[in-house]
Amino acid sequence: MKTTRSALLLEQGGRRYAANLRDSYTRIASFWAVSQESVSLRTNDFSQVDGPACQTGESCPDFSSSAAPMRFGYWRLSSGPQGDSIAHGIDNWKVTVWKR
Repeated sequence: MKTTRSALLLEQGGRRYAANLRDSYTRIASFWAVSQESVSLRTNDFSQVDGPACQTGESCPDFSSSAAPMRFGYWRLSSGPQGDSIAHGIDNWKVTVWKR
């Protein structure tokens, strides 16, 4: 069985964080398209997946106005039979950031 799992990914300060919201890890068949929306994200909505460990008292990721810039993307995990190939993509997506 072929499966692809996706999650919102953000990169900040040499670290990568994947969204840990249950809805973010949807199984996507290779022939189907889905729509996903996340609003009002907070630090505890993400788990660090790469980069140096966060220091005690540090917000990781940091959503404050004085924080380092963020880059947004997707984390993908595909699985299938050994030697098989899985083609997939994400298009027509956007990120909107606003200050409250």
